[in-house]
Amino acid sequence: MIILRCLLKKEVRLSISYLFSIKIDGRYLLVQGNRINKQFQPVGGVVKYYDEAKSTLKKMNAKDDNCMPIDQDSENDLRIRIPGWKLRYFLKWFYSREDREVTVEREFREELLESGILPKEYFRILKFRYLRTSMFYKPKRVSKLNPKSHEFLLAEVYEFLPTDEQEIALRSTMTNGKDHYKWCSESEIESEGVEINSQSAKISENSLWIL
Repeated sequence: MIILRCLLKKEVRLSISYLFSIKIDGRYLLVQGNRINKQFQPVGGVVKYYDEAKSTLKKMNAKDDNCMPIDQDSENDLRIRIPGWKLRYFLKWFYSREDREVTVEREFREELLESGILPKEYFRILKFRYLRTSMFYKPKRVSKLNPKSHEFLLAEVYEFLPTDEQEIALRSTMTNGKDHYKWCSESEIESEGVEINSQSAKISENSLWIL
């Protein structure tokens, strides 16, 4: 990979996530981000590694993320920094699925069910279809979040497949007028902006990945 060759002597910030494409009547469900104020983004989040992976990551000279504060919610997130020449070893470990989160229900339940956006009783069983894995390289100065670091972003995108009952529950949220989530059109996502209660709000760049 040309990207890997470019990064051999660089420190690279990794962010490994899974995102959900939840689409009803031509609109996509986005939720307000917890870490970036007034930004709407896809349901989903960063993949977590288990404590058993710490020795493996240590061999890759992995360091904590220097952009997002580490707290109880972000502990063991696969948002780390490694030497560029270790990137291929990291990807090999990641795709082995060893000592890391391999299911995708956690963020769906936390962001939509635990938050009260959707009723838990209708979403006991969840069904997803894998769509694609998107990888992005952002060189230094191009990254908006950390212009001093090279970034390698990987996101697995899944389509939520609702039952008839779940689709009714999802559609009912379209008229609730809440400010912590929004059903957005493709054009709104592409423009990375939306109106919320007569005020402009930003749509995250990674929302494009679920289209």
